[in-house]
Amino acid sequence: MNAAGNAVLVISEHIILKDPAHRERVKRQILGLKPLGPVHLIVFGVGGGDQLKLLKSKLKPLDLDSLTFFLAPDIPVLRYPAIMFEIRRAKRAVRRMVKSGKFSCVHIENLLSFLPLIGTGASKRATVVLDYHGVVPEQVRSRKGVLLRGLVYWFLKRFEKRVLKRCRGIVCVSYPFRDHLVKDLGFPEERIYVEPNFLKPLFFPRSESRSYFRKLYNLDERFLVVYSGSFMPHQCPAAMATLFKGIKARIAEACLLILTHHQEGLKRFIAEHGPFRGDMTYMRLDHDDMPGYLAMGDIGLLLREGGIINRVASPTKFPEYLASGVPVVISRDVGNTTEVVEKTGLGVVVDVETIEEQVEKVADFIMSYRSNAEEIRKKCRATAEERFIFKDTEGLSRFYRSIMGAASP
Repeated sequence: MNAAGNAVLVISEHIILKDPAHRERVKRQILGLKPLGPVHLIVFGVGGGDQLKLLKSKLKPLDLDSLTFFLAPDIPVLRYPAIMFEIRRAKRAVRRMVKSGKFSCVHIENLLSFLPLIGTGASKRATVVLDYHGVVPEQVRSRKGVLLRGLVYWFLKRFEKRVLKRCRGIVCVSYPFRDHLVKDLGFPEERIYVEPNFLKPLFFPRSESRSYFRKLYNLDERFLVVYSGSFMPHQCPAAMATLFKGIKARIAEACLLILTHHQEGLKRFIAEHGPFRGDMTYMRLDHDDMPGYLAMGDIGLLLREGGIINRVASPTKFPEYLASGVPVVISRDVGNTTEVVEKTGLGVVVDVETIEEQVEKVADFIMSYRSNAEEIRKKCRATAEERFIFKDTEGLSRFYRSIMGAASP
């Protein structure tokens, strides 16, 4: 590699970096790129102010060689004109940087729209590695608030194969994702690197957290069905309500414990499916506060709609449940999670489309859990530690070296 041009340019979205789980993945990827040379990060999105200060503080430990933000103000009347202006400004900056020949690698985090421009102006030595391609359009629906985004994604989808041909490599989050890229899009398997979402070792709560929080909130005698999430439509809130009501009909002391900071989604859920009259308790929590509270649960809910976006997913919530000692009720065919649950017996795999018919299966598991809770919780934590703590810190840099070597002139 030429020492004069061995820098790495990373491009990421502000909205991705605001989410703690996604931010940890980006930080881990940047650490994997640092052995290749200097790392420069460009962040594009909407927002600023206190959020921007927080984000900068979270990224500071990475000791980046440069950090540049292109952020449009989150003010309704200015939002779309400002976004368009920032898009143009950011794209011009990226093209200049790539054309300079300074960068041997361009690493794009979830920004499909940048790829055609980089491909047009990039030197032959530039490498684009994408970790999330265009599966979103197949899942976006024409609901209020997402119609415009759905149209944009549909437009980008038309150019997906052309864009992917310009990539020297793809980083993706699951083996089903890799299989989709190979089978449906014809991308060479040897140019795909799989790096699932992993937990930080610090996420594992202390063993005494469960009893402490249950007593603190007077929930020690309840069987806690826990849900942690944002009540997005693809997370099947209606099926979740149906399943809980079925569990409640069989287990009188069942209580739905909701951990979220998405208040609008919670209000909508209660209005449409609640209020469950004393059988639901909710807490507004940020991600960093989650571990000890999640351990209160007896069984976790992780339901997802069918469709490509969930079949290729690697939901961080799954190992979080296990690390907290909580077995999981999970939809069929969500990334690699179904295989883990079926092999370990740490939960139940259900079909959301027939959720009413799945209640007995879930209830049977709950009865088994209650007779052997400590052993199951211990096995959950051990499985999370074995499978979901990231150990291969050099994997991404090895992958980059391999595809760059294969593509060198």
